[in-house]
Amino acid sequence: MAIIGIDIGNVFVKTSKLIHFPSKTSSHVAFENSYLMEYEGEEMLIGDGELSTDLNKTLKPNLLPLLYAAIYRSTTDTGNKVVLGLPISQVKQHKDDLKELILRNNRKNVNGRIITITDVEVVGEAITTYYNLSKEDKEKIGIRPLLIIDIGGRTIDITSLEFKSGKWTATSYKTIPFGILNLYADVINHVNEAYTVNFDLEEAEDIIASGLFINGKYEDVSFIKPIVKNYFDSLMKDINLAFNTSKGYMYLTGGGNKIFRPAFSNRFNNLIVSSNPFFDNSVGYEKVGNELWLKK
Repeated sequence: MAIIGIDIGNVFVKTSKLIHFPSKTSSHVAFENSYLMEYEGEEMLIGDGELSTDLNKTLKPNLLPLLYAAIYRSTTDTGNKVVLGLPISQVKQHKDDLKELILRNNRKNVNGRIITITDVEVVGEAITTYYNLSKEDKEKIGIRPLLIIDIGGRTIDITSLEFKSGKWTATSYKTIPFGILNLYADVINHVNEAYTVNFDLEEAEDIIASGLFINGKYEDVSFIKPIVKNYFDSLMKDINLAFNTSKGYMYLTGGGNKIFRPAFSNRFNNLIVSSNPFFDNSVGYEKVGNELWLKK
């Protein structure tokens, strides 16, 4: 019986077993594609197709195939207990819906193997990041307040943790309804309009990291800096209105943290940057599962 933390993000699916793949599915079959999977008797490509940008994960049409692909690649066990996450602002409203959806579809045939989900828990994103802090970071933080900033694909989750009555408690939280995909969309829109091309959203990350190569030469990418600045300024406005950033430490994590990391580092002396931002949530989810199910 395996316990697995699975973070079904808008850009990537990540598991606590350090497996990851793009959060995309397609019914088109391609030759020699490593993501080809047979799901309930139908062939589909996992990691290929269009990204789903629904804020409510329970509405994602490809949620179940992505979930079972994650389990299939993470363990050979046929029975599994899984922990998933939702943006903190959605937990109260959608937690039971997500659990019910999965338990109603808790047995699937993947590549000829029957996979069963025997139990599921849904927790708030970002909160579980504390479980994955390094020993050194925990010692540095001590019992001082901790503000976790989790930059995802479609949302940025911010959670204030305080040590009260011998345990860590979330005292306030905020989900900001934009993430790194929104920034990518602005970059791609500018490129397509300025150069009359047809770049896809997924190509934004490479443009930001490696430059804009069109018609045999690299073009000027100075337009990216003000786009990033506008998003960072908007993010800081939300943070400053809702939280006290001078108390304790700030912890920056999430798959989209890399773009904003320099701006945060320049502004805050009390910043801790995750050494494993890509898997912070999924590994934290598994540790929650261990606490929940192994101690019974």
